[in-house]
Amino acid sequence: MFLLNDKERLALYILLRRHEEELDPVLSRVKHRMEKWLFERLSIEEMSDVERVYLALKEGEQL
Repeated sequence: MFLLNDKERLALYILLRRHEEELDPVLSRVKHRMEKWLFERLSIEEMSDVERVYLALKEGEQL
C-alpha cells in the first residue's frame, strides 16, 4: 500500500475522468471511490471545475 497526497489524488481523478469511457470495472470503481472522497472535501462548484482546483494545488494552495 502507498499513500497519495491531495494533489496526486486530484490528478489521478482527473485522468480517470478524462478516460471514463475506457475504464474497466476495477478502474471505474476506483474513480467512483475517489469521486466520493472529493465530494466530501470540495464544494459542488469546485467539483464542477476540478481542473482549476488542481491548478491551484499545483501553485501551493491546500484543499
